[in-house]
Amino acid sequence: MVINITLLIVIGIITGYLTMRLFNILPVSWLTDYNESPNEKHAGKRIRFCPEGIVTSIIFCIVSVLLFISFGLSPYIIISYITVVALVIIAISDIKYTIIPDQFVVLVGILAVIFILYDLLMHKNIYHTSYLSPIIGAVFGGGIIYLIGLIGKLLFKKDEAMGFGDVKLLFVAGLYFGSPGIFIVLLMTILISGIYFSTLIIAKKTQKDENKALGPHIVVACILYITFYPQINRLIQAYMNLMIM
Repeated sequence: MVINITLLIVIGIITGYLTMRLFNILPVSWLTDYNESPNEKHAGKRIRFCPEGIVTSIIFCIVSVLLFISFGLSPYIIISYITVVALVIIAISDIKYTIIPDQFVVLVGILAVIFILYDLLMHKNIYHTSYLSPIIGAVFGGGIIYLIGLIGKLLFKKDEAMGFGDVKLLFVAGLYFGSPGIFIVLLMTILISGIYFSTLIIAKKTQKDENKALGPHIVVACILYITFYPQINRLIQAYMNLMIM
C-alpha cells in the first residue's frame, strides 16, 4: 500500500509538470476567441512551475491517491485521471485568458463516451444505469446553463451574460456524469462560486456586476465529484433516508 501511494505521488508530480509544459506549448489560436487575434499576453511562458506547476502537481497527487484508495487500480481511475488533466487545463485557460478551449472540451466528451461504454457494458453502474442517463445529463447540463445565460442577458442587458464555453463544458460534464450526477455537480458549482464571489465582494476585491470566469468553478465541482464520488453518494443517500424518516 505504501509503495503504491508513493508511486502515485510521483506520478502526480510528473503529471503536474507535464500538464504545465503541455499548456505552455498549446497553439495560440486555442487560447483566443474565433473573432480575436493573439496578443502579447499569449506569448512566452504562460505558467511557471513555481507556483502554478507546484499547485497543479499537488492537485494530481491528491486526486491520484484518493482515486486509488476508493477504486483501486482500474480502468475507472485511468479514464478519470486523464479527464482531470483535461479539466485542469480548461480551468487554467479560463483563469488566464477567459477562454475554454474547444479541443479539451471535445477530449472530455470523448472520454465521457468511453466511460459510458465502460460503465454500462461492464455493468459497473458508477454514474449510469441506462443509456438515457448520459443523454438526460447532457441536455440538462448544457440546457440549464444556457437558459440561465438567456435570462441574465434579458435582465442585465448584456451581450453575453453566460459564456458559451461554460454551456459546452456543462454539456459534456452532463454526458460524463449523467443523471442525477450533473444535478450534484451543478449544485456544487453554485455553492463553490457563491462562496468565492461572496468572499471577493466582502473583501472588496471585485464589484457585484463584474464578470468573472465560471469555468474554474465548474472544473472544481467536476474534480470533487470524480474524486469523492463514493463519499458524496453516501452523504446524499444518508440525507435522503433522513428526509424519508
